[in-house]
Amino acid sequence: MSPALLPLAAALAALAAAPAAAQSSSYTDLTGPNCRPVRGDEGTRECPGPAELGLRVNGDHAVDIVTLRLGRTVAQVSPPSIEGAGGVTGRVEWRLAEGRPYALILRRGLRDDDLRPRGSRLEVYRIGATSVCYLGEARGADENARARQIADAGRGTACP
Repeated sequence: MSPALLPLAAALAALAAAPAAAQSSSYTDLTGPNCRPVRGDEGTRECPGPAELGLRVNGDHAVDIVTLRLGRTVAQVSPPSIEGAGGVTGRVEWRLAEGRPYALILRRGLRDDDLRPRGSRLEVYRIGATSVCYLGEARGADENARARQIADAGRGTACP
């Protein structure tokens, strides 16, 4: 190889070996001290998320209503069907790339026709610049890993 090409070859090798943007997670505890009741909106609490996102959960219904504040836009976080759905519990997981959230994973309780608890599912949502869209759900063994796979696979998609 020509000595003049050595710096170019080294730069290309370093670029090829560079890892893709690292994906990580951040969590918000929905019952934690950072989540506060919303004045004048009974049953609603607001929790801060990463990158100045805000998450609101209104638990004053049979099915919790979840919204996400994306700057000046408020987007509803809704599964395709609320049949059998119940409350949002525990903590939410934010999937991040370079510190910016691109997906939200939340646990929603499930109920039978008589409103008795019958387990839960992890719902996965893509976070766009001005909207949020449903990507899928995970249940059962390895549901956390499966939910992350769904979130990470949907990272490059746009919400309608």
